[in-house]
Amino acid sequence: MADNPVMLCTGCGTLKPGSEDFCPRCGGNDFVQDEGENVSAVAAVAAPTGTLDNSQAAAAPAPVSFAGRPRQLTVTLVMNSQIIRHDVAAGGRVALGRDERVSPFAAALQADDLVGRRHAVIEYGADGQALIRDEYSLNGTVVNGEELQPGEERPLAEKDQVRLGETAIVRVRAVPVPPPGERASGAGEGSQS
Repeated sequence: MADNPVMLCTGCGTLKPGSEDFCPRCGGNDFVQDEGENVSAVAAVAAPTGTLDNSQAAAAPAPVSFAGRPRQLTVTLVMNSQIIRHDVAAGGRVALGRDERVSPFAAALQADDLVGRRHAVIEYGADGQALIRDEYSLNGTVVNGEELQPGEERPLAEKDQVRLGETAIVRVRAVPVPPPGERASGAGEGSQS
């Protein structure tokens, strides 16, 4: 077990900030440790009724930006008791969808028929700015309770919640790039938990 375990809110999947007792997103106080395994208590995140209302979206933090500092973006998918991560280097991107040729999350997303083959893309610019773009999905991409228009791009912040289909919740987090020869603990290119 790590000295500082990653804790996720069972109500919305938000990463627990430090020693806070309540989730900054939904106000819940029930957290579960993410040990890189299937975490059944996080299944509550998948409920389609768990979307955020616009008053919560208005309080969103600034977009993820670490310009001039070596960072990578960790994209986390929480779906059906699974937690899957994929790292994106600055200047890179990752597809979200059911097409196994382009999305590292495809195997998990197969279970949700409302997620398109190439539903959305998250890009992490060389300038350190993260954004999401709906890839003209039939069932929409929702960021903090607000549906993106087909083809629309939106900057992402670390506490933003992205919903695809009925059950998939996606989050992003900028993390330091590990020194050469070391892997970041708990997240690797295409790692699955």
